[in-house]
Amino acid sequence: APTIDSPAIQRLIEACQANQLTITIGTLIRKNRDELHNSALMIDGSGLIGRYNKVHLPHLGVDRFVDRGLACDQIFTTQSGCKVGLGICYDSSFPEPMRALGLAGADVIALGTNWPVAASRTAEIVPPARSMENHLFFVAANRIGEERGFEYCGLSSICGPDGVELARAKGAEETELIVDIDLEQARNKRIERTPGKHVIDRFADRRPEMYSRLSDSIAVTKSTDND
Repeated sequence: APTIDSPAIQRLIEACQANQLTITIGTLIRKNRDELHNSALMIDGSGLIGRYNKVHLPHLGVDRFVDRGLACDQIFTTQSGCKVGLGICYDSSFPEPMRALGLAGADVIALGTNWPVAASRTAEIVPPARSMENHLFFVAANRIGEERGFEYCGLSSICGPDGVELARAKGAEETELIVDIDLEQARNKRIERTPGKHVIDRFADRRPEMYSRLSDSIAVTKSTDND
């Protein structure tokens, strides 16, 4: 695993500078001998814009051995003013971290994933659902090919507010998806389908005071004695 100041990361910065790009990339990052994270980096020609350390760790692959991230609501802003939230694979299976990014002001959620063929339904369902729930753009970049007995399904996609699918890879093939987006679509959470009669605002209509159990650290299950 590289360190954040490694030559490999520097080469990515130089490539972004040469091509006027902003990229996100998933990689292990080693801070010291005792700290290792599954990380998503956001990089442009000026350097490292942001880093997210994966919070939700399944008992699978390298996530069995890394340290857990401590925050999932960080927003990083590109030079063009686009506000981006980062996630990694299993994070998207939970609506809460995606909502936290939406509430923090994300225009786009960029999700790097390792979805195997067995998770094809996740690749099809989760991106449009999370973009609809939070009325923002959702970019899911999945890997292809095979590694150590796991075959990956591809099916990368870009979804817009309200869960509209803007582009999708057909399957497990290397694909370039290009979409022009209007950030104001993501920033305007008030949807007037019929003015004055059918108005939806998924943020303003929330009732946080009713959701206190979502923040409980321990779920308690009560059992009843039917004897």
